[in-house]
Amino acid sequence: MEMEVFIRVLVYSVVSGALLIWGWRILNWVWLKPKKMEKWLRQQGLPGNSYRFLSGDIEETFSMIKQARSKPMPLSDDNIVPYVSPFLHQTVNKYYGKNSFMWIGPRPSVIVTEPEEIKENMLSAFYQSCIEVIISDWEKKVSTEGSSEVDVWPYIVNLTGDAISRAAFGSSYKEGTRIFQLLEEQVDLTMGMAQSGHIIPGWR
Repeated sequence: MEMEVFIRVLVYSVVSGALLIWGWRILNWVWLKPKKMEKWLRQQGLPGNSYRFLSGDIEETFSMIKQARSKPMPLSDDNIVPYVSPFLHQTVNKYYGKNSFMWIGPRPSVIVTEPEEIKENMLSAFYQSCIEVIISDWEKKVSTEGSSEVDVWPYIVNLTGDAISRAAFGSSYKEGTRIFQLLEEQVDLTMGMAQSGHIIPGWR
């Protein structure tokens, strides 16, 4: 009898502990972490909408897209951004400016359109890529051989890929090689289609 009670208490304790941990993680994911990130973004000087539980700015984004698509787009106008992405357009041009943030569900998306800010973020990735991709490899070659003749082109290709990979994905070129292989295949297929006269995507 005592053993049954002990097992029940143990099971209830484990289940309630698991439910508490699970509940805390969900609460953290849907409310605490987004509010903390919103506070950090505002401390960085970035304006944006306040976080709305779970949906963020998604509802407003879809309603603006629906509203924009309900009207015909004038053929004489080359500015398609208000039609294609009206929420982003209004966030940048009407409400919060060129450096701001918006919510995609519980995750903030930072909008940076100032060229100087973009350069600042890309330069650190570029410098790190230079050191890891080129300089360290060349130092190894020179230290073992004393002097070395180097074909620079493969290093430039890897350097470009590495800088883009670090800025976009936060990983080095080696880690993102598969992505770049797929991109190269896409470029080859696109160029082949363009040269053969087939310019409709997916048409062979």
